[in-house]
Amino acid sequence: MGRLKHVDYKFFVKGHTKNSCDRGFGHIRKYIGSVDCYTVEHVVDAVKNAASNSVTVHFPRGTGQFKAYKEVLTELYKRFEGIQQFRIFSMDEAEMGVVSCRKGPDDEAVVKNLRRKIDGVLTTKEKVMKMMCDHVEVLAPPPPNVEKSENMYHNIRPYVPEEFRDDTLYAKPSMQEGLDAKAAKQARLVHRVAMTLAAKENQDRRGRQETESSGSGGPSKKRKVSSL
Repeated sequence: MGRLKHVDYKFFVKGHTKNSCDRGFGHIRKYIGSVDCYTVEHVVDAVKNAASNSVTVHFPRGTGQFKAYKEVLTELYKRFEGIQQFRIFSMDEAEMGVVSCRKGPDDEAVVKNLRRKIDGVLTTKEKVMKMMCDHVEVLAPPPPNVEKSENMYHNIRPYVPEEFRDDTLYAKPSMQEGLDAKAAKQARLVHRVAMTLAAKENQDRRGRQETESSGSGGPSKKRKVSSL
């Protein structure tokens, strides 16, 4: 907290910055597609070898490097509506909570003050520092995906070399996990069928409305035929 005096954040392509890490994704995908990866360690090594300047930092589960910021930031700042229309963002320590936004390098800047005002008092720097340092909790790891676990064990593991089959990626699901995976698949199938029927019903309704509107039009004019 408080280490940067000024920040310029640029997204010239939606979702991608000009950082070298973004530019390296294509090299990583291309290289990984050409090597065999059976464990997480294999993936880490493949990323390292994808380019001579690649530096990979692997954070194992439970290291506490990832934090849950949403609750704290929601309390400190207002929601930034329409953020996706902008590409360039600038922030300076002299104006805490104020973001200068541009759609392009030559566009006029739009200034957004995101600080919340509670009882007529704006969020202070001291409160931000305390909240971010003392009240940000470690992000809990996501729950295991039982469908993926079952798929990895039944459909992927048979094709994995024998020496890697004992990796935790291919662990055999418990009986309860198998039941949960089956229930999730059935629920998704029911939802898919319901959405298909609803879409078909809407399409049929629109077709009937168009037919009725065309049939209820004014009387058709008779075509005049000139006699020779």
